[in-house]
Order: sequence, then structure tokens, then C-alpha cells
Amino acid sequence: MILTTQMMITAAIVSPLVLIESSRLFLQEHMYLAFVAMAGYFVCVIVLSCFRDVGRKFPQNYIFLGILTLCLSLFLGFVAGSYDTIEILIAVGITAVMTFSITVFAFFTRCRD
Repeated sequence: MILTTQMMITAAIVSPLVLIESSRLFLQEHMYLAFVAMAGYFVCVIVLSCFRDVGRKFPQNYIFLGILTLCLSLFLGFVAGSYDTIEILIAVGITAVMTFSITVFAFFTRCRD
């Protein structure tokens, strides 16, 4: 459920950045936003790595997961904006197949303790 939500958020952020030409131009003019997104991602990873209690408490873990998802989605939008649409669709298809395959594998594999 969480992974599906993350992928939907990523798709909702990346799609307009890739499909609308004016947004591609905006990304090219404001490259500093990619570095802001990257910095936000690294801050989240460092906080979650150094302070493990933050990632285990209810409201904070979802807040950091949301910030992490938004930062990575924005950065992915910058990267995807420099590729053709067909190349991006191929990558999306491969990602969907792999995610589905791993999910099916996890459902049908016995837990070994």
C-alpha cells in the first residue's frame, strides 16, 4: 500500500514535468531545485540513519517518508525531463513489471525463521 502510494505520487509529479514542454523549460531554467531536492533527500536519510527512534514513531515516520518521496520525485522529474517520452515509458514499464514480480514473489514465499 505504501509503495503504491509512493509510486502514484512520483507519477503525479514526474508526468507533468515530462509531458508539458513549458515545465521542461522551467526545469532547465531552475536547476537549483534539483540540488534542493537532493539535499532534502540526504537530510532525511541522515536523520533516519542517525536517529532511529524518529523512523519508528507514528507521525514522524510518515512525515519523513512523505518528504523523502517528494524530494526523490522532484529529482526524478529533473532527470526524466532530459529524456524522450518513449524512453521514460520503457523505464516505467520495466519498473512496474519488477515491482509486481517482487510483490507476487513475496506473497508466495514462505517465511524462513
